[in-house]
Amino acid sequence: MSTMVEPIRVLVCGAGSGSHALAGIVSMLPGVEVRVFIDKADKVCTWREQMNSHGLTVTVWNENNDRVKFVANPFLVTDNPEEAARHCDLIILPLPAFLHWQYLNLLARYIEERAIIVGLPGQSGFEFDVRKALGSKVNTRTYALTKNIIYVF
Repeated sequence: MSTMVEPIRVLVCGAGSGSHALAGIVSMLPGVEVRVFIDKADKVCTWREQMNSHGLTVTVWNENNDRVKFVANPFLVTDNPEEAARHCDLIILPLPAFLHWQYLNLLARYIEERAIIVGLPGQSGFEFDVRKALGSKVNTRTYALTKNIIYVF
C-alpha cells in the first residue's frame, strides 16, 4: 500500500509581475507543484532562460520589515494549454481583466471538474468570462474572484 500523496497542482497564468511573485511563492510550499501558462512562446523562452541561468528569486518583507530573499523551486513554464492545465487543482489568473477570457478560452477544454478557477484581481464580469469560455461545463466547475492582486515593487 502506497502512502504517497498527490501534490496540489497550481496553475498560474500570465507573464506579469503578479504571476512571477505568485508562482515563486507558491512553489516554495511543500506538497505543491506549480505550473505557469503563458500564451506567448517568446515570453516562455525568457522565463525558462532566467530560471535555468539564475533561478527565480522572490523578495519579501517580514514582520520586522526586513527584506528576505527566497529562491523558488523549479516549475514548469509552458505555452501548451493542455500541458499546463492537466490535472490542476487550482488555476489562478493574476491578469488584467481584459485577458481573463483569452486565457480561459485557451485552457477551457483542459480544465477538469476538480479545478477551482480564481480571477485575480476579480473584476465585475469574471463570472461571465468563465461562463463564456467553459460553456455547458461551467455548471460542474468552481470559480471565484478576489479583490486585489499581490503588490509587486
